[in-house]
Amino acid sequence: MQRAAQDITNPFQPGMGLSPPLLAGRQEEQAALGRAMAGLMAGKPCNPFLVYGPRGTGKTALLLWVAEECARLAVQDGGGGEKSLWGKLRQLMSRAEGGGNSGVTIVSAEAPIMLQSKESLLNALRPVSMVLQRIRTGVVAGLPGAKMHGETDMQVLDLRWENLTADLLAVCQQSPLVLLIDEAHEVVDWSIYRELLGVVSSLIKQKAPVLLVLAGTPGLPDALRTQVDGGAHGVSGIERGTHIGLNSLAAADAAEAISVPLHAHGGYGIDEAALHAAAEAANCYPFFLQCWGEALWDIAHERGGGTLSLRDVDAAGTKAKQRITPLYINRYNELREGGGHLQRAAVAVATAFKKATGLRSGEVEQAIEHALRPHIPDDKDLWDETQQAINRMKKLGYIWSPPDKEGLTVPGTPSLLDYTLRQAPP
Repeated sequence: MQRAAQDITNPFQPGMGLSPPLLAGRQEEQAALGRAMAGLMAGKPCNPFLVYGPRGTGKTALLLWVAEECARLAVQDGGGGEKSLWGKLRQLMSRAEGGGNSGVTIVSAEAPIMLQSKESLLNALRPVSMVLQRIRTGVVAGLPGAKMHGETDMQVLDLRWENLTADLLAVCQQSPLVLLIDEAHEVVDWSIYRELLGVVSSLIKQKAPVLLVLAGTPGLPDALRTQVDGGAHGVSGIERGTHIGLNSLAAADAAEAISVPLHAHGGYGIDEAALHAAAEAANCYPFFLQCWGEALWDIAHERGGGTLSLRDVDAAGTKAKQRITPLYINRYNELREGGGHLQRAAVAVATAFKKATGLRSGEVEQAIEHALRPHIPDDKDLWDETQQAINRMKKLGYIWSPPDKEGLTVPGTPSLLDYTLRQAPP
């Protein structure tokens, strides 16, 4: 009965911060992270990972997969009904602390909420201090006869910056340490990353089993280089690490992202022409695919089954667009809030992309400078204003430079540039 109840629930839940029913098209990224985690569980350190891409490309979903894979490798127990990233991590943390000889300490943080200062990072590392307290008192998961205490039964140690490397090393000697930071581009105090990267680098040099994964929008790599580089520790750890850029899926993977969950959660079919049309309408973009999948599943479920056709795709369009349009509105409002220069730059870039699918670095600057020149006072530097606009558009995910397309700038969220041109004042 429980299985039947699950099957009649729409598996597509876009915009809910939940794991998608199928993480399609990310096999290479999963393989790279999987190798790192396997080494971690064998007691080996891992260089950091930097996951970046426009909003809606599946960065949080990939972090959730890392957490679930850690659970599988460390405690061999991926059960539990919680699907959200932060709820799942709380579950895994409690399991890992009492999960036997091969636990894993997982610390998660979302930069806009939990990383406003260096002190807030120490607070986010509270699970580490709990494990550290158990180590120092001899109450450690896996020790014969050890009795686990709840958080309210113990005095949680205060972590201090000057002792952080030594404290984390002590935890790593007990169990692998995984640090996951989502929305990393939204951090307020960039010195947090300078200190954190320095600590992680020191742990790696001491061969401690530690893995740091930062996820954010396309401007994150440049921001780390400009805001963090030159500090006490630099960003050499990130530069040596693995960079993963996420964007739209290949057509075949996009089709699977819709068709496989439809069949797995209800036995619903979709003909080839309809599947191609739905994936194309979604621009093969992960978030959009979830919106179209949700609408198509509802149609099949309300009808009681059968095979979805092109007519059903047309009918699903209204609901899918109702999900997608708010994203356009929010992104466009962010451009408006950036002021007239940012809006003009966005329109100029959108116009330039009408003639090409990708722009070289100099072409992006040229288009923006041409648009801004009449509006920049003599006491302002046109180059600086142009670079500020580019950096802001990258942070918003309006444009970006995928790692597999070196030197080429491409649109971020599909069709957002067209929406910008339609909404921009004449």
